[in-house]
Amino acid sequence: MRLSTCLSLLLAIGARAESPEMVLSSTGQVIARVFNLLQIRLIEVKVALDQLDGTNIQLLDRAWDDFFTTLQHGTDEVTKQTGTLTAHDMTGLAEDIVSFTNDMESLVEGRFAKSKAKLAEIEENGHCSKFRAVAERSRQTKDAFVAVFLDRIPQELSMAAMTYRKKWDHLIDVLNWRYAAGNCTDKAA
Repeated sequence: MRLSTCLSLLLAIGARAESPEMVLSSTGQVIARVFNLLQIRLIEVKVALDQLDGTNIQLLDRAWDDFFTTLQHGTDEVTKQTGTLTAHDMTGLAEDIVSFTNDMESLVEGRFAKSKAKLAEIEENGHCSKFRAVAERSRQTKDAFVAVFLDRIPQELSMAAMTYRKKWDHLIDVLNWRYAAGNCTDKAA
């Protein structure tokens, strides 16, 4: 791992420490922790993508697996919560949700994703099917998490969360389109 990449990851992890001035309900704390962990996992995926050179797909596979495992574990943890989020919780969670969404957007629509050279490299090394599988798994795991997350939000507070759900849906649609058969074709067997 390059020094600059390592430093970025360490700084990002340190920045994700929970804010001491905002006290959340127990449900809010669980959801904040899930978003913080997911954001760290997204950063790990971004680092692995930056390192991708055709021969080290295992690093990326591990990063994606860690992301999905964290998302599944987070879904399970939120499911166990019996309380709903308060307006105070939603205010406290807003920064975490925005930050996670911005990192997800950077991952999906950032310089790596739009790089024709990277797409060609993915095709040349026969990794399109892996990226397609990630896009599909993203939809499934996101849908499961969002269902339990929205279930913890009272109807009168759900408008903001629905905005982010639409954004996440759009980003996953972009992934699915980018790596769909015909848009990304494995050249290596």
